[in-house]
Amino acid sequence: MTVSPRLMLLVTGALATAGLVAVGAASFGPQLPAPDPLPSLPSRLGDTRLGPPSPQPLPTIADRRVRAERRRLQSVDGDVELVLVQAVVRLPEQRSVSALTKDTTLQLKGGRPRRLGTDQVLIGRLADRPALQTCVTPKGAAASRQQLSRLAPDGRLPSLAALVGLAPQPVPGCLLVSLQAESPRGAAAIGDDPAVSLIQAWTLLRPVLIPEPTSPSR
Repeated sequence: MTVSPRLMLLVTGALATAGLVAVGAASFGPQLPAPDPLPSLPSRLGDTRLGPPSPQPLPTIADRRVRAERRRLQSVDGDVELVLVQAVVRLPEQRSVSALTKDTTLQLKGGRPRRLGTDQVLIGRLADRPALQTCVTPKGAAASRQQLSRLAPDGRLPSLAALVGLAPQPVPGCLLVSLQAESPRGAAAIGDDPAVSLIQAWTLLRPVLIPEPTSPSR
């Protein structure tokens, strides 16, 4: 079967137009939806008491909407500051700890990835104090875009149905968790690892933020 040059030109033009529409929808699409409400946390986690929430101001950044609050975890080993940021972003590459905190007061210095069980976190420093950060999804926690994409779809390109309004367009986002020690040496300063107290705080928070799925009843 011979394809005429005119037909080839029409097909090529249609594909190019579809590509431009997809990129345009991803970059300049409708206004992002409001972030989900922040999770409700109990007033106590074991022997640790959670202070009341207070709003956490973050700068407005294009293609991102956030809802954030600050709380204090108070224990006998020392206090840890907790900041929760529920974020919705327009592009998949904006969904990672480093991208969400860039140019904000939550941007880590010297952040290094670390595995805690099945979770991936970043450990570095904020205002010269030890800090731990990660992004929470219903299936686990991770810091990098690649790891987050494995846990939850990131909506790389909208489907044709989403483009014409027949299906919702996937919106990438996550819940950013930032834990910061009260003192430069770490809240508990156990051994030589100032992040120990932060890891303990994350261990207390994780079951609340990522509850285990319930088995279906028979």
